[in-house]
Amino acid sequence: MQENEWRRLKEAYTDFADDAGATLETVFVWAGLLLAIAEGYSPGGVRRLREALEYAVQDTNDLFAAFERKLDGFRPSTREG
Repeated sequence: MQENEWRRLKEAYTDFADDAGATLETVFVWAGLLLAIAEGYSPGGVRRLREALEYAVQDTNDLFAAFERKLDGFRPSTREG
């Protein structure tokens, strides 16, 4: 893989990560609003759902970080000369 190909791949990944992050953020904002409304009905269930959402956010962040590390491993070495 050449440097310019790697850069295009990295830019595509960054765009994807930004879009996915925005989508997930919207989902979690709506979920948070629903949790706030539902809290009066079932506090224990809401707490468990909130914990599950927090775990999902952390898991997603970890997956993106792992993929980015792997992608960085494919970067061609730059040769001077």
